[in-house]
Amino acid sequence: MSTWLTESTSEDFFDSLLLPSTDLLRPSAKLSHQDSRLLVDKSQDNDPQQQQLPPASSSPTLPSSLTSTSIGSTASTSSHVLSSFRSVHSLRKLRMAGQPLDVAPRPYSASFSYDDTVSSAAATAWHDHSSSTSRQTPPSAGKLMHVIQELIDTERVYYHDLLLIEEIYLVSAEDASPWTEHEKKALFGPLLNVLDLEKEFLQLLETTENKVPAIGRAFLDMIDRMEQVYCAYCKRHHDVIKSINHQQQTRPAIAAFLKRCNKAMAGRTTSWDLGSLLIKPVQRILKYPLLLQEMVSLMSPPDADLAAALAGIQRVADCINETKRRKDMMDSIVCGKVEQSSVGKRNWGGE
Repeated sequence: MSTWLTESTSEDFFDSLLLPSTDLLRPSAKLSHQDSRLLVDKSQDNDPQQQQLPPASSSPTLPSSLTSTSIGSTASTSSHVLSSFRSVHSLRKLRMAGQPLDVAPRPYSASFSYDDTVSSAAATAWHDHSSSTSRQTPPSAGKLMHVIQELIDTERVYYHDLLLIEEIYLVSAEDASPWTEHEKKALFGPLLNVLDLEKEFLQLLETTENKVPAIGRAFLDMIDRMEQVYCAYCKRHHDVIKSINHQQQTRPAIAAFLKRCNKAMAGRTTSWDLGSLLIKPVQRILKYPLLLQEMVSLMSPPDADLAAALAGIQRVADCINETKRRKDMMDSIVCGKVEQSSVGKRNWGGE
């Protein structure tokens, strides 16, 4: 009913609807001589045996349907109904203006009025609406929880893939491994350091209970080790991949071994070979700044520990990118010198 009342009605409409004649609804009003005569004439028309009208000076007798008691009762009821409608209308105005309500729900009692019931119902509905609105999760908070869950879920998958490398390529194939211990250390030593770090870091994340300050502190606690371990790994990653590819092409035993390992890990990861697994630490350390940056952008104001963690992990990512840039530059210089030396030898040989 409140929606119908507030769209196109007003207090004047209720007045005209419920109180068509103010004089008629006033209990103390007296009918004029002419009105009394009309009423009696109408009564005589219906009953020819009715007596003549009394003199004009005498007090008129009201019909039973318009006695002062019935008129007062009608006026009282109409006033209550009108007051109730006005209360609902006022509540609507307050809600649209964004002002707090002074009306609170009233407890039930035996002596209640319609006015009390409507006002209490309207106030209760508004109170419930305000409470439900305040309990709703803001969109940014929902997005923040989604990013936090993504961080923890992908961390578990990442740790699982690192364990898979150790299980399939090192532990399970220890007796049949074509690599020597020295070769294993050179190829997988940096990876095992990442695995040890990741085990501790995942445990910290899983104890944060998805709370932002705890996540920030978890990164801060591990940031120095992350910089040391990941920089060392990323610095040697390219050389490790290059060495494995070369051995696979020149040593049939290693090619057959890697083929068996690839079949063993089928269905247990989204990766397809050893190279696609070894790239994951590089991808992960460069993914952390993006996740933390998104979390910070969804907070106002951002958490201090999380902001510090973002600055720290961004420093690690910058260090890795700079190391790779320098290595690529050195490789290009070395390749250029080798190429120039080869050209010079050919020219010298041709003379």
